[in-house]
Amino acid sequence: MLPVAFRRVPIGRPAETETFITIMTKREIFQISFKKSISGEWVNFFALTTNSDYYDIARHLTNSDKTNTIDQINSIENAMGRLQKGLAVNEFWGELFGSPLYIYPETNNVIVGIEETSVTITDFKELLQEWLAFIS
Repeated sequence: MLPVAFRRVPIGRPAETETFITIMTKREIFQISFKKSISGEWVNFFALTTNSDYYDIARHLTNSDKTNTIDQINSIENAMGRLQKGLAVNEFWGELFGSPLYIYPETNNVIVGIEETSVTITDFKELLQEWLAFIS
């Protein structure tokens, strides 16, 4: 999904006003919301969605702590770097509480979760970066 363009026309002005562009975050595009829950001394972070197409992605993010998120971002960058050098890369990154991640730079996608949800590498990396900013 691309950024959404819209026109805002102030009251009393003609329709030929400037065009504003709203850039959607990856979590908005994937219809995922980030929530923080504090219970006593415990702080928990959740990625939630009501769209079943993105459930695996939300679950994978929820299972990713700061260290795992950084490692996933680095693994994606390393896989892309190896591909640019002409090296073949199909990588099983690992599994977080039953949620596997496979990185396939040759086809420009990652496969996430038990339902094997496919997402472009760039989108998933940007989503991980948004998640990291939220949980940090």
